[in-house]
Amino acid sequence: MPSPNRDARAFDLPTPPWPFPAAGIEMATRAMRRFSCTGAECPDSCCRDFGIAFDPPSVERMLVATAVDPVDHERIVRLRVLSAAPLDGSAVQASVSLDNDGACPLLESSGQCWMHRKYGESALATTCSVFPRTSLAIENRLEVTGTLACPELARLTLLTEDGPAQEPSVGSLLHRDYVGKTVDAGDESRDAYAAPFVRVRETLLHLFGRNDYPLGTRLVVAARLAAQVDRFFRRGTDAFEGSRRGLAFQLLHDELANAVNEAGLQAMHRDLQSFNGSSDAVVASAASLLIQRRRLRHPPRFAALLKAAFGSLQAEAGGGADRPLTPGELSVLVARRRERLEAKLPGLVDRILARYCRHYLLRYPYTDAPSLLNYLGRMALSVASIRLLLLGAPAVLSVLDAAAGAQVDEARLSAIAVDVIQIFTKAVSHQVDFLTAIQRVSEDSKGVTFGRLVLFAKFV
Repeated sequence: MPSPNRDARAFDLPTPPWPFPAAGIEMATRAMRRFSCTGAECPDSCCRDFGIAFDPPSVERMLVATAVDPVDHERIVRLRVLSAAPLDGSAVQASVSLDNDGACPLLESSGQCWMHRKYGESALATTCSVFPRTSLAIENRLEVTGTLACPELARLTLLTEDGPAQEPSVGSLLHRDYVGKTVDAGDESRDAYAAPFVRVRETLLHLFGRNDYPLGTRLVVAARLAAQVDRFFRRGTDAFEGSRRGLAFQLLHDELANAVNEAGLQAMHRDLQSFNGSSDAVVASAASLLIQRRRLRHPPRFAALLKAAFGSLQAEAGGGADRPLTPGELSVLVARRRERLEAKLPGLVDRILARYCRHYLLRYPYTDAPSLLNYLGRMALSVASIRLLLLGAPAVLSVLDAAAGAQVDEARLSAIAVDVIQIFTKAVSHQVDFLTAIQRVSEDSKGVTFGRLVLFAKFV
């Protein structure tokens, strides 16, 4: 029997093949650079309530590491590989069954990982080794971001203005030479949709970093850019072929420049302020996403948050807990709370949600979506759902009713917002199959249009 803490490398484990070679220059968000795992003190362990996915070579490595002891080997057998379907177009992964308490079979009652404690980091699955870090290869650099499903990284990202800002890493932040996604940017001959990736994303990051405008204005300006280029700039476009290439790229760059024009920003802000469109459809879309997620197996923190948020809004509306609220009623209720919250802590939620958007732009490349309109529609639906959960949360109502000072109120509301975003991310954003199905219904039925995003902009 191996002694405790023995390094798994002693077992001559198979080396897993990485999806891509690591890029030359490493960039990271400041939040990721400041991150340090809180371990057993984490309020929402990454080893619980996830759709955990291990790459098959990692499962093989764990089997080799534990085959020396039949008792230990049973822990790995309990992982029970459920499928080997590709997730979101990436390499084949093995979905793992959680136990009845929603925990990974390798999680001990102490909050420690049995595999890590006994055999060391090198025996861990790649998923576990790099979490919460994520990485994206672009041209000659590797960008390390992370998932806001981690409570500590969510706090570091959302509570400081420079949390989502990128800068060069001092030493690698990844334990392994792992690249999760890659974008063929810069090479116009291969993919005209991905080629200008860096400039397109920088334009969007600049827009969502404009804290002198409400978040809705930033979204509608980005939506206008997406609408202007939609006819020729999308996945699979042929508008850049042959003699049209030069003109198409010039049109794209002109629209990117127009998007950050100050006069245009001010005009779009005035137009949005004077627009009186109803938020009913947006609230209905956000509520539908959350309710549909509840029909799947869900983590207890998400279930409790959802029940409390809708219960609080229902109680305020009156008429009994069994009567479902209409989208119109929900719109009125959340608008009322939002107005009160804005009067008490002006701009605070916008600043936090804008950091969420900036992180989203880094975490999920726009090339994941068929067009910029679709991409912004996915982001807007997430932000609207978070806004709905936040405004419905009883803890927010207690902040509104409290007589505490502004500094205390701001700290309390910020902590609530971080919790809501972290819980939402873990329960919804990591359910790839579920999100894909929701997005497909939304995009195939009515599509994502500029007008639809204007309605979202009025709500987010």
